[in-house]
Order: sequence, then C-alpha cells, then structure tokens
Amino acid sequence: MRIKLNSYYIGWKTNERKIAPGIYDVNDDAIFGIADYLIRNGHAVVVEEDGAASVQQVPKPKPRRVAVKKTRAKVVKATLVNKDESE
Repeated sequence: MRIKLNSYYIGWKTNERKIAPGIYDVNDDAIFGIADYLIRNGHAVVVEEDGAASVQQVPKPKPRRVAVKKTRAKVVKATLVNKDESE
C-alpha cells in the first residue's frame, strides 16, 4: 500500500524530523513507520497503484477537552538574614 503526504509533517512522532510531501510506500523508512497515524489524522491519504488518491478518508479524532482550574497565587514573605546577625 502507498500513501500520499499532502504537506510537510514535523512532529513528536518523528522526533521533530521532517517528512516531505510526496508518495511513499507504507514500509518506507522515510516516514518512520507512522503511515497509519498520518492517514488517521488527515496528513496523508491512501493512494491507488496508478497514483490517484483513493476515496478512503478516515475521520479525524475529536479533540480532547482539558479542564483548567483557576487558582490564586500565594504570597510568601521571605526575610534575608546576615550570618553575622543570626548569632
């Protein structure tokens, strides 16, 4: 199976290394073994043998919501003491 990468991919899956746009075999070392990830997240599409992109599109996963808790900063008072004064 081959995939077509639509644009450059740089991310944590490749340790921030670039994958250039183009057509790749799923076993190509240039895509670092993340063909399924690229297809699933819309970075690439499956390509038929004649070079045309197939209609198989996998929907993007829904983004996760993160709860943020607002808190107030606590003020801490610090006093510097000279060593000579503490004795």
